[in-house]
Amino acid sequence: MTFDDHRQSPFNFCLKCRNSMEIFDYYLSRNVDINQISKGSIVQVPDALLICLVEQGYGRLLNLLQAGINVNLENWCSCKTGYSLIDTLLANKGSTSDSIVDLITLISRFSHSIPNCCDKISSIISAPAGKVPRLLHPARYALRSRMPQTP
Repeated sequence: MTFDDHRQSPFNFCLKCRNSMEIFDYYLSRNVDINQISKGSIVQVPDALLICLVEQGYGRLLNLLQAGINVNLENWCSCKTGYSLIDTLLANKGSTSDSIVDLITLISRFSHSIPNCCDKISSIISAPAGKVPRLLHPARYALRSRMPQTP
């Protein structure tokens, strides 16, 4: 259920459409792989998360976070790949620095830890690097990773 050159996964298509949440919830109940990253992706963040951030707005973001998506917060700065998702979101016309701070604060609550490769994220949310914000999300992610994924 991944992107390729000409098609995209039904789950990601459902996520892009502004249809009812019933279809979205159905996919989540069937343990669809919400952590799938497209081959050749510039940023190593799940496709479903990127769709919510860039195309869909933040409407379904909380649903994905509660379902146990791996936010890969360590890949949001430019330290590993040279690409900064934070800078891209800031360059978006609809985003303000306050909304990005709120977004990163929310995302950090569902992250395994605050990255310590640089201080960009920790300075945004005013939290020490390397800190685990809460154990709730790592527990969710661990449970979801143990469940068989539907093809």
